[in-house]
Amino acid sequence: MRIERKRNPLGKEIYTLAVHRTPLYVKPSRNPVIIVKGKGKDIADNTGLQKLAKRRMISNALVLKLIDVAKEYRDYDFIKQCWNAYHCLGKIYTTGGKLHGKYCKLRFCPLCCGNRKADLLNRYYPYFQNEWGNAYFVTLTVKAQKVKNLKKYIDGMCRAIAVIIDKYDRGYKKGKCKKLIGIRTLECGFNPEKHTYNPHFHIIVKNKEIGDTLKKEWCKLWTLKYANPGAQKVKPVWNMQGALIELIKYCGKIFTEPDNDKKLQGMAAPTIYAHALYNILKALDKKHVFEGFGFTLPEQPKKVTFTPVGDYKIWHLDPKTGDYINDDLDFPLIGFSKPPELESLLENCIDTVLN
Repeated sequence: MRIERKRNPLGKEIYTLAVHRTPLYVKPSRNPVIIVKGKGKDIADNTGLQKLAKRRMISNALVLKLIDVAKEYRDYDFIKQCWNAYHCLGKIYTTGGKLHGKYCKLRFCPLCCGNRKADLLNRYYPYFQNEWGNAYFVTLTVKAQKVKNLKKYIDGMCRAIAVIIDKYDRGYKKGKCKKLIGIRTLECGFNPEKHTYNPHFHIIVKNKEIGDTLKKEWCKLWTLKYANPGAQKVKPVWNMQGALIELIKYCGKIFTEPDNDKKLQGMAAPTIYAHALYNILKALDKKHVFEGFGFTLPEQPKKVTFTPVGDYKIWHLDPKTGDYINDDLDFPLIGFSKPPELESLLENCIDTVLN
């Protein structure tokens, strides 16, 4: 009688008797091999880990309030997305001095917005710095609207910018005009005093001529009834990196934390309007918030690695402390201490009632 050692499709070891072919189950090792993606985050970077824990704390508080709002509308699909954001990086693995975890990649997750911001900056800044020496910053907007009209106006704005770009693209191919070149982000602000919403585009264009053309065509399409020409801005870019950061920041402005260090010094605590945020998120659903037009970035090789590891530790997020803990260790991973000002803001200054 001979015993054969094999692995089943799930990676578990089994022993099979060669005569009767009877599988004998063997309990897997304590740490089965897992696949980690990318280089991971350096555990020695305590400043970065503190920021991660802070964003994680903000995300959990905000997501729970958004769930309360979504329950009023019985919006179960959105509630499911919120729980995915709540569990974003809820479990992490540490190995070789690096931290690895799974991100939800949702639009309103502060953790994923930070990653997206860094990725876009790394991709676009080198090209813009070298090729766009005379860039301009453009703002295109329409008059403030009540929530009932918000989605309709955002749909109209997306159609309008597409019509303008397509018009000049066709004209450029016929040799009648210059091509429009730029990148744009779609954002929506909220006025708590008037209960109105202000959707608008922020755009970086290659030169002033393109900026003036966009402003002219925008005002022509929307007319004085819907868009104030004085609210459309075309300004030179003095610092490309700063302008690009500002543009990318606006892409996720309503999804990221408030600047507590500045707003809480001698001033009333700001309010996070979760109900208004929910309305904005629903209006922006399935819209391209960040998009380039008229140019193509040089191809950059993707350096994504997948590494199998077996020697690692598992850490779970403790909602009470905001830190990560391991069942076998008696100390937290980060040593995070909740900032009192931020904790007070998240507990007392998130409004879920406002419509």
